[in-house]
Amino acid sequence: MSELLDYLVSKVESSTVSTNPWPHIKIANFLPNSEYHNLLDQHNEVDWSECWDPESSWRSCVLDDAYISRRLFNAICNKFNMGVLNYDANQKFKLDTPEHKLQFPHRDKDLSLMTMQIFLQPRCYTDGGTVLMADEDSIIEELPLEANYCSIFLNTKYSWHMVKQRGYIRKSMVQRWTKI
Repeated sequence: MSELLDYLVSKVESSTVSTNPWPHIKIANFLPNSEYHNLLDQHNEVDWSECWDPESSWRSCVLDDAYISRRLFNAICNKFNMGVLNYDANQKFKLDTPEHKLQFPHRDKDLSLMTMQIFLQPRCYTDGGTVLMADEDSIIEELPLEANYCSIFLNTKYSWHMVKQRGYIRKSMVQRWTKI
């Protein structure tokens, strides 16, 4: 766990928090290459027909302890100038295909305190990632849909976001931290 954890904490600590439209972090090339391919292989092994959903398909997963470590959580909290809290972490692989309806504008504030999404893309696009919104009607930025691209954001009453289906296959791992 130590090498991967050191790497992830270093990536978070060297990142910049963007505040428009609300606090979030964007990190390209987030994982070491071998770990990225490990996650992609695990994602590809999922039998998605068993968990198909018309909006977006999800499958629980259990990853290396580095992802749910107190040290990584504290590093992210420090970036957002938050106090340290007790938390629980939930990890899921996500698959979106052209057949999925995807999400309407929403906030994850009732689901968790923070969300981290790492794209495990077979092909990269300049658009197609998470759409950041100032409110449920105003689009501010659409993140790229790139392999090994990570976004981390606080879930608040202001953190409106959605996904536009552009006909792409979107593979990702989503981790949510819940305050306990």
